[in-house]
Amino acid sequence: MFKICLLFALTLMSFSCVHTNQTKLFKKAPEYTKAKEFKSGKLIIIQGPTSSTESNINILSPVLKKYIYIVKDEQNKTYEVEQYDTIHTPPLHWKIDKIIIKGLAPGKNYSLVVIDEFRNSKTQVDQRSFATLNTQDNHVRFAYASCMADDYRFNDVIDPMWEQMRKQNPDMII
Repeated sequence: MFKICLLFALTLMSFSCVHTNQTKLFKKAPEYTKAKEFKSGKLIIIQGPTSSTESNINILSPVLKKYIYIVKDEQNKTYEVEQYDTIHTPPLHWKIDKIIIKGLAPGKNYSLVVIDEFRNSKTQVDQRSFATLNTQDNHVRFAYASCMADDYRFNDVIDPMWEQMRKQNPDMII
């Protein structure tokens, strides 16, 4: 009985997200074809294990896409990005690119830019900010969250949650 109730609740939750006004979020194909930059949130990007000098980031992307990842600091200095693994399980049409950025400095903000070079277009698909973790601090403030979807289609649900978390200013999110 519990499993049936849980399934019903999850189904209702998924329907409640779908019925929002989607028409304003979609563009016609020619508009996307000519675009050189997209609004952040097109990809699911999660910052993983991070120290004071390096960070691991996972990017969920379509399996047929080969993206270029660029990391820059606030002074526009670029950092080497190593794509050390790609996880793909057929017949899924998605893959996870696993990247690591080393040689970072504590206390700086960085930007990850995702570029699609399909037919030499150099289209910016997504951009995210991240930072390293201050490992010398003995009083780390962290937030614990689950289901941290950052897909742009659910901004009306997600934005208030992230704004509340932003106000609490955690050092890291688990």
